[in-house]
Amino acid sequence: MNTSTIPSLSPPRQQLPTGKDHAVCQYLLDTVHLESASQEGTRKCMDEWMRQLNVSPLKTLQNHPTFKHLLVWIGDQLTTIRVRSIKKDRSEDDNFLDRFEQFVEIFGWFHTQLAEKTLFHKQYYKDMSLFGLQHGFEILQRKGLHTTSVKGTSFSIADLRALPPYRLKAIATRIVQEHASTSALVQQKSKPIEAHDKVFMQSVQFCCDLLNYVKFDDAMKSGDVGHMGEQIPRLLFRFSGGKSSNYAIELLELLQGLQKEWPPELRYVSSD
Repeated sequence: MNTSTIPSLSPPRQQLPTGKDHAVCQYLLDTVHLESASQEGTRKCMDEWMRQLNVSPLKTLQNHPTFKHLLVWIGDQLTTIRVRSIKKDRSEDDNFLDRFEQFVEIFGWFHTQLAEKTLFHKQYYKDMSLFGLQHGFEILQRKGLHTTSVKGTSFSIADLRALPPYRLKAIATRIVQEHASTSALVQQKSKPIEAHDKVFMQSVQFCCDLLNYVKFDDAMKSGDVGHMGEQIPRLLFRFSGGKSSNYAIELLELLQGLQKEWPPELRYVSSD
């Protein structure tokens, strides 16, 4: 059996170290009564976070002897857009702190993952001509799944649990190759147009997309930043084709930084 076209959870490309010596320290900041829906509000919030981190006011940092590094700011996509807009509007200011040049803004991967889920639901839900997810929900009498906020139910299959590992692997390999691989789509498309099974082709495409999502999710959970980086081109096409221009722009900005603009030290920090 040829398994060369079967997506799988490959060995880590560049996995972050784990263990007690590499535990990430997290600190909760105090809540403040500031709005962050505007550029000015975002600026005030960032000034406040810098103050709580004991590196404020920002004006005094210009001649601060320890201010030798850029600050990588990771947040939601809306915040990164506002920070980039502040940089654009203040690009001619004399003070580099006013121009926000000390910040390198990067979108949060978790928000990107949620956005991709929404695109899956949008693409596959309402296509009744090809029996999309809505059709399956009606047959299974699963109500309320028309929004992405509804959580599904997990089911365990006792029969599969009773099988030995080699049998489970063989079954999974066959399922992926015949129902969730590029080769299955190519085989269908090689047939005459009148023989195309559009319902089956959509099912295979949906399963392929989900497998890529599982790989992306596994890379995030295990800290495999190498695999996450390899997902960027796929995500770029996904958001571009799904008319999600904001995330497409963020991915292009990240690619530009990683491939062209950033020095090795910043690429390493951004990956970690």
